[in-house]
Amino acid sequence: MTHESAETLSAGRLRLADGYLLYPGRDGYWRLHGPGDTILRIQADPDLVARVNDILSGRASGPLASNESSSLQEILEQFVAQGVVKRQVDSPPLRSTVLVLGASILAERVARLLKDSSAEVVREDPSGCAVSAAVACADWLPDSHWLELDARFMQSGIPWHMCYYEAGRFFAGPLAIPGKTPSYAECRARRLAAASYPEELLDIWAYLNTNPELPPPEHPSSVLSLIAGIMVTDVMRVLSGKEAVATSFQLEIDPESLQIIRHPVLRLPQGLMLEAPP
Repeated sequence: MTHESAETLSAGRLRLADGYLLYPGRDGYWRLHGPGDTILRIQADPDLVARVNDILSGRASGPLASNESSSLQEILEQFVAQGVVKRQVDSPPLRSTVLVLGASILAERVARLLKDSSAEVVREDPSGCAVSAAVACADWLPDSHWLELDARFMQSGIPWHMCYYEAGRFFAGPLAIPGKTPSYAECRARRLAAASYPEELLDIWAYLNTNPELPPPEHPSSVLSLIAGIMVTDVMRVLSGKEAVATSFQLEIDPESLQIIRHPVLRLPQGLMLEAPP
């Protein structure tokens, strides 16, 4: 880390990394609390550490005194080296258009959270609409429709997230990024290969394809908000160039216990036939 000027330090360009907290102990010395309940006692002038805390929280005002600048710099350099402190990067708001498909309550929650995240939301699927990503939410798995969507999005290079309900569980993902992570078709093929009776599974999906008017299952509002939050967080992370949670996993979410199980999904070898048997 290069030495920063006093003005830069007091301007709040640095901050504590997520999961860390500075706080004063009862003996007068400051502590650093981190992940896994790690607590470190900071052997430094408490007033100096308090000043560091003000800088990292953005509360520092006015220039630093010449006799404290080097000492502050030394503490900050140690924090940066240990990954406790990171640089605050000011980036412009992310402006992306996300297509949200589905008439379910979950789809409504997803659309609302995307708008809260500064994304432009398109609820219909007009031809020629330029979108950065897509999210499909269904009460019951629309297998044939999602196979069509998957082929279209994979060809056009559009990442898309998905969620449906089956046998008392929600299944979210994988978030399919064309050419990088498993697609719906690959997840589907993996599931058929692992099923004890794949032909029965195909019959269920065929039945759901021809019975779109099945009554939607009832879910607590709080559970839908949780699932929508997970999906929107993943989508926004991908759009900002970060790694998402459900790219190589399908998340199985129990709405009663709130247990979340991660099912790994691997990509299939190129050229392998993905179509289901007739």
